[in-house]
Amino acid sequence: MISCIITNYNHSQFTIEAYTSLLKQTLQPNEIIIVDDKSTDDSVSFIQTYLEQTNPNIPTKFLTRKTNGGSASARNTGLSELDYNSEFVCLLDGD
Repeated sequence: MISCIITNYNHSQFTIEAYTSLLKQTLQPNEIIIVDDKSTDDSVSFIQTYLEQTNPNIPTKFLTRKTNGGSASARNTGLSELDYNSEFVCLLDGD
């Protein structure tokens, strides 16, 4: 079982590219968690719109209520939200 956490801070286009690349993998993750680290641009609305238009077969959470604390803090937030007891956790930065 594989869980993936993507962190985002003002890099919505790159975050979408990272997310899309996960959907194209031969061995897909069991879940994907995208954590926004309190972006100051339009990242939240951009990513939300993209996720609403995409219908992946992989459970995806988008966490937007985190205060800015840096990438390590965003990763820890994502780790605390894992639904699966995964053998592997993939960490991707949105940039």
